[in-house]
Amino acid sequence: MILRAGNVEVFYENGFLRYFKMKEVEVLRMIYFAIRDVNWGTYPPLLKNEYIQQSAHNFSIRYEAEYVTKDSVFMTWQVQITGDEAGKITFDIIGNALHDFKTNRIGFCILHPIEHLTDSSVIITHSDGTIDATTFPRLIEPYQVFFEVQAIDWQVGTGVFRLQLEGAVFETEDQRNWGDTSFKTYSTPIALPFPRLIEANSQIHQRVVFEVLQTIQTSLSDEGKSIEKQPFEIGICAAAKSFEITSTATERLKALSLDHYRVEVNFSDGWHSLFDQQVNLATQLEIPLDLVFFLDDDYAPALNQFLSYIEYKHLVVKYLTLFSKHAWATTPVLIDAIEVFRTHFPTAKIGVGTNFNFTELNRDRLEPKSADFVCFSFHPQEHASDNLTLMENTETMKYQVASALAAFRRPVRIAPVSLLKRNNPYATEASAKVVPYEHQIDARQQTTFLMNWTNAVLNSLAPSGVQSITLYQTVGDLGIMDTVGNPYPVYDCFKTKLR
Repeated sequence: MILRAGNVEVFYENGFLRYFKMKEVEVLRMIYFAIRDVNWGTYPPLLKNEYIQQSAHNFSIRYEAEYVTKDSVFMTWQVQITGDEAGKITFDIIGNALHDFKTNRIGFCILHPIEHLTDSSVIITHSDGTIDATTFPRLIEPYQVFFEVQAIDWQVGTGVFRLQLEGAVFETEDQRNWGDTSFKTYSTPIALPFPRLIEANSQIHQRVVFEVLQTIQTSLSDEGKSIEKQPFEIGICAAAKSFEITSTATERLKALSLDHYRVEVNFSDGWHSLFDQQVNLATQLEIPLDLVFFLDDDYAPALNQFLSYIEYKHLVVKYLTLFSKHAWATTPVLIDAIEVFRTHFPTAKIGVGTNFNFTELNRDRLEPKSADFVCFSFHPQEHASDNLTLMENTETMKYQVASALAAFRRPVRIAPVSLLKRNNPYATEASAKVVPYEHQIDARQQTTFLMNWTNAVLNSLAPSGVQSITLYQTVGDLGIMDTVGNPYPVYDCFKTKLR
């Protein structure tokens, strides 16, 4: 639903405000509130008694929101949102805890779009009243951008705007680290201990006020520069489970002329059986291997085991990635061992990085030394799962590539790309760090949504300078077709991929 407050247009959906625009320019991405559980999962709100009143230049909304766990309501919010003819929008929430519960974060989150804001000026008013004049970063900041935020003043398009924040301590992070195309200002600073206990009968009251401080004549310039599209490789992952694949499926995969085929080797019990199936398919498809080793710093036993096992196999290895089993990014010991691996894989490009989000690579800042490339994985649902957010996040990888190229000065590979997360390194509970296969399945994998999402990703990456991207799996619930060979709509993206 489109609502207007003076010259400001805003989109209202499911209790939250999105896409604040003035004269068609997006000036703010979203205002919403959230409760994150102890493993950083987001509880979905249940809206009740929603009332909306609007006119040509103002609006008023009120509703109740309930949060439920184990069939019991543990938190309720009373919500009031108003927009007036001067362009002032006020978002009030009053929360009441019905039971004790633990949370890693609770309260408002405000998203700022990346486009037009990077390198632009911003004035931060802190909780103690001090004021800093600074800028939104162009390259992705590994840690928080602004701290102790009480107000933010910025200019974009034909306006100067202010956010006033009340009821909690706020800070701002660069969400491009985790796959979102936004900066996020949020309550509950990350430096505070978590999870935090919210006691029954306690109350939380927060308010966000958005204002238009000034209307100016200057507008965003369109320099009209043509975008040079650069070719990059596209590969696919082996199926993570054992499947019997029909000849039809094999032929349809072979018809795609993929650049590489990613096979992960964890050296856990029984790895040989699945590895054989995966490599046999690579041979049938005539696709060079993209091998990924998960190793301890004492890597020699695993390497010798692998070399002994494949002694009589003629593997064409195009890429070899070295990951650490017990660290978020490749350790210095494994980086120093690259030349040892090169003696056994003389034709392979050998790389390092992280099997997790770009965050871990950005924060680790490893020294790549003789590595041929650096890499990180991607999924678009770290913070939200709705279609609009996922489509926004198709732009994120180009920013991640730019930051990785600047930090490491090596070719950048993105692998793998999946619709849902494959792991949860931030989980408080150890059992939640590994995401079971069935929880990696998203129904949109088999719909036209994923086709549209993938096409948007490929087009966004075209001018980025990325070396390669590895998307999804061959077959199954996480694949581009079923095991019989019936393609999902996303299959067509690989037929018409950018080169």
